[in-house]
Order: sequence, then structure tokens, then C-alpha cells
Amino acid sequence: MLRQSYLTSIKNAILVKLTFKKVNIESALELTLAEVCQTMNWDFGEAWIPDPEATMLKFSRGWYSSNSNNGTLPADLKFRQQHQIITFNSQESLLQRVWNSQQTEWGKDIFPDKYSVFICFQIAEKIGIKSALGIPIILDKQVLSILVFFHKFSQTLDQNSIQLVNAVATQLGGLIQRKKSEIALKKANQNLKLIASFDILTSLANRRTFDEYFHQKWEQLRQYKKYLSLILCDVDYFKYYNDCYGYPEGDQCLKKVAQAISKVAKFSTDLVCRYGGEEFGVILPNTNIEEALRRAELIRREIKRFEIPHACSKVSPY
Repeated sequence: MLRQSYLTSIKNAILVKLTFKKVNIESALELTLAEVCQTMNWDFGEAWIPDPEATMLKFSRGWYSSNSNNGTLPADLKFRQQHQIITFNSQESLLQRVWNSQQTEWGKDIFPDKYSVFICFQIAEKIGIKSALGIPIILDKQVLSILVFFHKFSQTLDQNSIQLVNAVATQLGGLIQRKKSEIALKKANQNLKLIASFDILTSLANRRTFDEYFHQKWEQLRQYKKYLSLILCDVDYFKYYNDCYGYPEGDQCLKKVAQAISKVAKFSTDLVCRYGGEEFGVILPNTNIEEALRRAELIRREIKRFEIPHACSKVSPY
């Protein structure tokens, strides 16, 4: 009864750390491995995760008893290094069996029985690994990760200890899923912001970004009485071009114009945008009128160099 109470308090302490510490998926795995190993006197603890295609398991994080020592035994170090560079897809490995069954698996003495094919056999035998415990982290019938723990001696694991690790794994599964959802939401918001800030056709900044950046730089440079130059560009007779060649060719024309205009953005503070339709704009902070005129001429020459045919133009064949 005392041991069960002790294990429950340990479980709660781990869950509190996972809940209230600002952790990502990797640090949550590290924290869990360290706490479980140190509490239950495991020699090694590792976390493995399925690859995006769910075809194999890859090493993610590990905790080793030598972490707390000044030195590391050569064999122990080799064991760690080997695990960090290999993947598993063998149907006979403990990791794969736990992955497939989605059940906890405990090996009291992994040599020389069926567990001998598990992992880095010769190195594991050399450093004296005897016992192994594999625990899946599952959410909605999907394995998010597998925790595996090793002992350097044969051990009989009581049911309370297994329940403790399973309970922690269950909570960890929920945390991992929440973190994945947060990452997905953040990425979606970034994509939305990107769509809202840039023109899809030309990949230039759009009018909204142009207006925001212009007002920002206007206020900033006005305070210090610095130059702020604008270049506004318009493609002549673009409506006739679309009527003559069709909208797909019109899109290609705009892409080439955008490419030409982008070449005048020499500094990170310069901003090139598609202002709307066939209109483009360039914001040039800390640029005087002479330099702005020079760059405008560079734009004109660069576009002329493309020699984009325009049979319907009233001023030029290009």
C-alpha cells in the first residue's frame, strides 16, 4: 500500500511538471524519460517516434544513467551513439511489436530469448543490459511515440510500476497531441498571414503590406528627416494585352515584370509590391530622388530587355 501511494505521488509530480512547465514535444519526452528513469532506477530510457509516412521508428530523445556522471563508459557511449543514428522497421524488434500491438511489453531477461534480436545486440550484451520495457504513447488509436527503458540486471516489474508508467504515457499522449495541434494552428495562421500579405501570382508583397509598410516608414523617417522614395509602375495597354493574348499569357507577363522590378530592391528595407492589377510599387527608405530615378530607369531597361511582344500596343511592338 505504501509503495502504491509512493508511486502515485511520483506520477502526480511528473504530471504537474508536464502540465505547468512550458514544454514542447521534445522537452516533454526528455522530462518524462528522466523522471521515470531516476524514480524507478532504470539505466537507459529512450523515446522513438514514427516517421511521417509511418513506415519506421526514429530515435527522438534519450536519457542515460551516465548523464549524471562525469564520465561515460565506452560501451555505453557506443550504445547511445548507435541508437541515435538508426531506424527500426524489423517485425521482430521490441519497438516494432509494441508499435503493432499498441500494448506495453516487458522483457525480464532479454538474453538469449526472442528479445536478442531487439537492438544493437552485441553492444547491449557487452554493457550488460538484461531487462527492457516498451510502452506506447497512444491517442485516438494512433501511436504517437514509444518509450523504452532498459535495466542492466534482470528485474521483476510489479504491476503498480507498470501502471505508473502507463498513466504517465497516457497524459503525455494528450500533451503531445495538444502540442501538435498548437503547431498546426500556428502554421495555419502563418500561412493565412502569408496569403494576406503577399500576391499569389507574383509572390510580391500586396497592397495591404505596401500601405502598412509605407505608413510605418513614413512615421519613422519623418522623425529623423530622412529620405523616403516611391517608384510607381504601370504596364502600358495591359488590357489590350490580355484581350490579344489571353489571361494566362497576361499572368506570365506580370510575372516577368515583377521579376524585373524586384532587381532594384538592393537592401533589406526596400519593398517591392504588386499594388493592384498591372500596377506595381517600390518603397525605398533612406533613398534620395537621384538614386530613386536611377533605379526607375533600371526597371525600364530590364523590362525592355525581356522584349515581351505586344501586337496590340499603340506605342511599341513590345
